[in-house]
Amino acid sequence: MLDIRKIRENPDFYRERLARRNTGDEKLISHLLVLDEKRRKHLQESEALKSERNRASKEIGATRNSSASKPSRPISSCASPTSTTTPCPSARRPRTTASSA
Repeated sequence: MLDIRKIRENPDFYRERLARRNTGDEKLISHLLVLDEKRRKHLQESEALKSERNRASKEIGATRNSSASKPSRPISSCASPTSTTTPCPSARRPRTTASSA
């Protein structure tokens, strides 16, 4: 098994060694290096996105913790018993079902 780091460091050595076999595989070293560069680029982007996600997750957690410690406000429509705009959720009428007779 060949180590990709060694191929990156000295690609000409591996091209020469493959050329001695007369199989035409020495051309694959360049292709391998291009694919490795793309892979490393995508890995770097992925790590940056993970870092951003973790940072956002911490912000959400901090926001939730800070809002949980604050006292909650009553809903404006439920605060006033004479309000006619929207009834309180607890004041809703129960659902009626149609009879199938």
